[in-house]
Amino acid sequence: MRVLSQFAGMGFAFYVIYAVRRFGLSDASAALLVTALLIGQVVLSPIMGRIGDRWSHRGIMSVGALARL
Repeated sequence: MRVLSQFAGMGFAFYVIYAVRRFGLSDASAALLVTALLIGQVVLSPIMGRIGDRWSHRGIMSVGALARL
């Protein structure tokens, strides 16, 4: 599940490139989008790890997979 989830996350870079080319998204806006994603991952990963230790890691992976939809 984790490997498949990582493959799904790789597509995000292509979405940003598509938005820049198709919709004329500025480089600054694209950088802000990527920065928000990175900060969110850095901040939420330890929190989700603690919740996974108390609840279940499988449940946390399911919540993360649903959040990507």
